[in-house]
Amino acid sequence: MTEDLKELYEYGYEVFGNKTKFHLWLERSCHALNNKTPISLLNTKEDVKIVRRILSRIEHGIIS
Repeated sequence: MTEDLKELYEYGYEVFGNKTKFHLWLERSCHALNNKTPISLLNTKEDVKIVRRILSRIEHGIIS
């Protein structure tokens, strides 16, 4: 796992409060990602940044 992915997962665990909830979120389609699953966008550094921005928006209550 790259450092970017490791940091994303740690942040996701923090945002969702536990690993299970974060992993479930990764597998669900996300309106903010044009109904793609977040996990399907973890192939490039830029895509990891996009998913991280979505997590930040969730953390700050901008989207659910």
